[in-house]
Amino acid sequence: RQRREMMALMLFQPRLRRVQLRRILAETLVIAGSRDVISPRHTQRLAQALPRAQIQILEGSHFVLQENPQAFNGAVLAFLRGAEGENERYNKLYNRENGADKCK
Repeated sequence: RQRREMMALMLFQPRLRRVQLRRILAETLVIAGSRDVISPRHTQRLAQALPRAQIQILEGSHFVLQENPQAFNGAVLAFLRGAEGENERYNKLYNRENGADKCK
């Protein structure tokens, strides 16, 4: 019974609509395993609904973090390095457009 409940939570929660996902403007990394119980189509649709998402499909199941930690950590580190650069560019642009760079 507990296994069924966990599967239901994993497959159906949270119930976010595309319109809600589109409001998430943060850089987002969607990671899934190549043999994940969640379908590749669902994972792809999730990533497409997030405006600033990247998707990585790694060798493994839904538990790719435990099964393939080197690939998982590598994907996360690469994402964070890229997001850091993107945030710096965004902050410079924002400050320039709002005159904040002239306040120094």
